[in-house]
Amino acid sequence: MSQSNPNILVLIPQHVYGQVISPETEKLLHSFANVRRAEPWKDKSEDELNEMFEGIDGVLTSWGVHPFPGKAFLASDNVKILSHAAGGVRWVPREALEKGIIITNASEAMSPRISEMCLTYALMGLHNVQELLHLREKISDAQPFFRRRLIGKTVGMVGFGWIARNFAKYLAPFDVKILAYDPYVSDEILAGHGAERADLERIFRESAVVSIHAGATDETRGMIDAKLLKSIQDSAVFINTARGPVVDHDALTEELRKGRFVAYLDVTDPEPLPADHPLNFMPNVMLSGHKAGSTDEPVIEVGDAAVGELKRYFSGEPLKYEVKMEWYDRMT
Repeated sequence: MSQSNPNILVLIPQHVYGQVISPETEKLLHSFANVRRAEPWKDKSEDELNEMFEGIDGVLTSWGVHPFPGKAFLASDNVKILSHAAGGVRWVPREALEKGIIITNASEAMSPRISEMCLTYALMGLHNVQELLHLREKISDAQPFFRRRLIGKTVGMVGFGWIARNFAKYLAPFDVKILAYDPYVSDEILAGHGAERADLERIFRESAVVSIHAGATDETRGMIDAKLLKSIQDSAVFINTARGPVVDHDALTEELRKGRFVAYLDVTDPEPLPADHPLNFMPNVMLSGHKAGSTDEPVIEVGDAAVGELKRYFSGEPLKYEVKMEWYDRMT
């Protein structure tokens, strides 16, 4: 390999590598870069970690990167880009962006998997599949849960990033009305995905399905509070595939006790829930353990996206998935 090619350090554990990097993508990576696979770094000394980054131009990461050797990463004078074959990148020190290092992620590539599960949860919830599967265990004796169709209903989305936008696309055949709350997304983007801007109060009051897509930041923690949860429709479906701390779980638990609506929670606060937490035992709650985006199939689309970004960067082409500073500050 020519010395003019960039040196790429792959910080992906072996058990993850084969799930995100296909043979074709690996071949592409080697076609434009000198590739160095990092040995397990958890127990390396500071000197060894610094040596690991010597002469490195770009870094490729994915799940399993923790603990990330952030100090050695920042100490390198050569690293120009870190491309993450997964979603959240808040584990990358903010100083990296301040230093001018480019960060990219594969949130757009992996979002369809989670969006599919949002659609699945919406259909299962409205059709009350829990009760159909457990005919002797009603959602509530005091408050009947009425089975409904998705077609023609209103779906509310709190946050309108990649996952929500894909969810909106999957909802198109059902002729739903989409209400969206996201102060950082333009009216043009909302309209382009068939969504109407709405405040949180309207979303909870009018929606048969409420789906949370907001990251957990100081601004959003506890945003979904008791007042909003009390206003949710009877027989509605509440979905959270984003982050648990966005929702006041004490208030959520109290409302779910009433059996008025069902909740599909891929994330909780805390996560995981204590074994004796009431949400574990409610018939109108399904907990999926932060697995909405995972399948038994390889996730090679995220590897394709991440390696593609590296190739574009070192070829002088525009990037597709760069994480800007203002986005980083709003991410989980």
